[in-house]
Amino acid sequence: MNNPLLARLAVIYGPPIETSDPAGFFAEMARLMKGYSPAELEKAADMAIRSNKRRGWPPVNEILTACEDARQILTPPKKLEESHKDWSAAAFKFSLIALDSDLGRRAAQEGWIGALDAFLRQRRTLPSRADEARLKREARDFDDAHAACIAGRAGALSRPLSTLGQSILDRRHKLTDRVLNGVVE
Repeated sequence: MNNPLLARLAVIYGPPIETSDPAGFFAEMARLMKGYSPAELEKAADMAIRSNKRRGWPPVNEILTACEDARQILTPPKKLEESHKDWSAAAFKFSLIALDSDLGRRAAQEGWIGALDAFLRQRRTLPSRADEARLKREARDFDDAHAACIAGRAGALSRPLSTLGQSILDRRHKLTDRVLNGVVE
């Protein structure tokens, strides 16, 4: 058996007694664990054996959960720049360079610089005319939604959403100051 998790469970618990077809059981379990590395399967075996409260084999769902938990433990977390490329230093640099233009100044004057900044960081290209129209609409929609939250029309979420909205507006104001007045923090 070339699945270390199944081999270890078989040594400790013997053949699974919940099935009339142990070979079929092992084949199906191996199929379900196909994408896991040997190290993940070893770690999952440790976890499944330690947490099993039964006399026999742990339940299938617990074995598979142990595999996924082992993967999470053994997989290093992604850096923010890898998981959210629009928050990378390169994305911010592109956006700041692109905002220092007639387009950026116009967006700052018209109140859609925040939407333009997000677009530039995500796409790393200048917007088309259709994109500009959409970004202006998004900025207006945001302003309307934020005003509704301030007025309490978002129910129990009014306060937290208005606080979040204010932080977005603060970013918009900082970008506007940078583009129109040369203020750099």
